[in-house]
Amino acid sequence: MSSPSIQRVSTPYSGVVKLLRLCELASDDVLVDLGSGEGAIPALAALVFGVRKAVGVELDPALVGKSRETASALRLGVDRVEFILGDMFSLDLGKFDVVTIFQSQETIGRLLQKLFAELGDGARVVSYLLPLGTMSPLKLVRPARIEYPFYLYKAPLEYLGDDEAVRLLQEIAGFAEGAEREWALVSASIRG
Repeated sequence: MSSPSIQRVSTPYSGVVKLLRLCELASDDVLVDLGSGEGAIPALAALVFGVRKAVGVELDPALVGKSRETASALRLGVDRVEFILGDMFSLDLGKFDVVTIFQSQETIGRLLQKLFAELGDGARVVSYLLPLGTMSPLKLVRPARIEYPFYLYKAPLEYLGDDEAVRLLQEIAGFAEGAEREWALVSASIRG
C-alpha cells in the first residue's frame, strides 16, 4: 500500500526569525516544530534564540538526515537540537513550552484535540499560514514581504465567539499586499 503524497512547502528564511520572535522564546523553553522539514526553525531557535532545547519532528527520512547534518555543522549537539523521524501524532506535546506548526487545514483539524489534551497552561503555539480552526489567537501578524500570516495562541486554547470569528476572517481577508500588520484579540470566550 502506498503512502499519500505530501506537498512540501518550506517556511521562507525571512519568515523564520519573525516567527520565532512571535513565539516570545526564553532560555528555559523547549520548542517543537511539527513537520520540521529541513530543520530551520529548531536550528535557529537553539542557535540564535538560545532555547534550552529544540526538537523537529518529520516524516521524511531525507529531510531528517539533512536537518541532523545542518545541526552538526552548526555544532549543535542533540542536547540542544534533536530531529526525530516520526509521526507528530505519536509525540507527547505536554513536555513542550512552544509548538510551531506549518500544516494543512486537515492536519491542523486533527491536531486540535491533541493540543487541547496535552498542552500545559502557558504553552505557546504559533501557526504559519492557517489558523487553528476557530481557536482564539492572541495575535495575528502579517510581516512585511512574507506571503502568509502567523497566528499566536496560548494554552489553554479557547474558541472564538461568532462575532470574533467573523472579525478575524475579515481581518485576514483585508491583508494589504506587502504591508506589515498585527492584530491582538483582546477578549474571547467559550460559547457552547
